[in-house]
Amino acid sequence: MIQENSDEVSFSVTGRLAIRELVDGAWVLRQEQQNLVVDLAFDELFPQIFGRASGAQVGIISIGTGGDYNAAVVHQAQRVAPAVSDTQMRIELFRAGIVQTNFPAVNEVEFVGLMREGEAVSTGIDEFGLLSLDGRMISHSINPESGGAGTPTVKYTKPLGAIFSVSWTLTIERCP
Repeated sequence: MIQENSDEVSFSVTGRLAIRELVDGAWVLRQEQQNLVVDLAFDELFPQIFGRASGAQVGIISIGTGGDYNAAVVHQAQRVAPAVSDTQMRIELFRAGIVQTNFPAVNEVEFVGLMREGEAVSTGIDEFGLLSLDGRMISHSINPESGGAGTPTVKYTKPLGAIFSVSWTLTIERCP
């Protein structure tokens, strides 16, 4: 029997976010969490990235304080999970450019951004976004709830003088 070839390949993409702090010359893991790859990435960005369209390349890790806000940027006093329909950060605080790209496994790519001493100083960091060079959202992560269902997000503190790295790993799996 002859099998017909198709130009379409089906795949899934999952993400993982890790935050590290530089302490005495060594990177210390502060937090690791899953994130959601949004529809915009599948509908627009991945086809453009694979086609090498300008502006579509992964280039920014956005840091924000909008984890307790809805998509209309209305405060909810509790964690609001990311949705596949998200297209932008709720409240952006800082944009960290990608300073390094790694390939930890055959089907993984890791993007690393830095928050230097005077950058993204805040006591309320609870939202992260992986963005294309032209600012379109690829993946969105909101910190976990602080005390169970219906509570605000856990807030990270980025003090003045601290250096943090944010690494975003995307795992690509081919679907049967």
